[in-house]
Amino acid sequence: MEGSGEARREGDGPPAPNRQDNNLPGGDVLTVEHLQELVFTFTGKLSDVFGSLNRQDNKNKQTKIESLWKELHQLQKKFKDNINQAIATDAYRRETIITLEEQLFRKLPNMLKKMSCYEGSHSRSKEAIKTLQRQERAQEAVNARRDAQMEKNERLIAALQQASFDGTLGWKIQNLSSKRRDGTVVDSPLIFTGQAGYKMGLRMYLNGVGTGKDTHVSLQLLMMRGKFDAILDWDSNFRQKITVEIVAKRAGDNVVKVLPVPSSGFKRPPFDVDMYVASECPLFLPLTDLDDRDRGFVHDDEMTIRVVLCSVLRLLDQNEKVTDAFRPDPTSSSFQRPTSDMNIASGCPLFVPLSQLDSSSHGCVREDTLFVKVVVDTSDLL
Repeated sequence: MEGSGEARREGDGPPAPNRQDNNLPGGDVLTVEHLQELVFTFTGKLSDVFGSLNRQDNKNKQTKIESLWKELHQLQKKFKDNINQAIATDAYRRETIITLEEQLFRKLPNMLKKMSCYEGSHSRSKEAIKTLQRQERAQEAVNARRDAQMEKNERLIAALQQASFDGTLGWKIQNLSSKRRDGTVVDSPLIFTGQAGYKMGLRMYLNGVGTGKDTHVSLQLLMMRGKFDAILDWDSNFRQKITVEIVAKRAGDNVVKVLPVPSSGFKRPPFDVDMYVASECPLFLPLTDLDDRDRGFVHDDEMTIRVVLCSVLRLLDQNEKVTDAFRPDPTSSSFQRPTSDMNIASGCPLFVPLSQLDSSSHGCVREDTLFVKVVVDTSDLL
């Protein structure tokens, strides 16, 4: 057939118009076939972008989706500007145009909307995951701090359970052979001169240190920062006699030594340290004596040490302390057997004037701390 390109086969649809026939009136006119190609190309781009959403960063994804929307709007505009007159032509072209219109104004926009929703949901999911990860890391840090604090509290409780509050300590070092083999440094339980007294401890080097290295057991006295340091008398020098005794099999063989006191006395530990070495005895006990079975310093792989501190608790400004006392009223419900967690409180409403509490000359407050001593008379109790 002349001017119609290839011969039509039997059963084909209506003949496709040639490109000249498919030109639409107007300026820059598109053919139906050309518009089909543009839509097909656009659909391929959309599929490619959707398939690569999980492999791109958020900024690149959003840029591509915005670019696809812009290109779709341009295609829709071309369709509107160039296709209206084509609807009036033969049925084959009308069916193609309707299909293109369905794609441009319903199917492709719906695909883009789903893609946008997917990207928004995906971004929100990723952000939610990041938030959960941040929360998890924060919770792990909280748990780590809590575990560290619990471990510290357990050590403190154990230390206080073994501590001495009267200046006399019985100290037993167990598993002595393994500690010597490992070169372990052993710290004694805490020693207090009273409930509100000086705080200290001993540190023993079982294989020696300094001039006693590998020849003697060495001993150090550690002065420690305590809660009541502010009201203790440090200015007149803490020079108390501290006696350390290693118990032998026979009492006459006990090793008794008095720790040397510095010429300036024992000073208050600085605020920036928990303890300092106040006195030391590097040649406390020869290792040959420790190993001598006849001397009997070691029993069942244990060594027992006695520490005696001759101390009188000395507080500052005793004449400035505020003291008050009261006797309970047996008829008052405050002093009857509690029927709930606690009774109604009773006491001294005018215990100390605030002017005296705030006065620096009275010294009731030291280092922003108020120290209170409570004594309950138990002499008449069963």
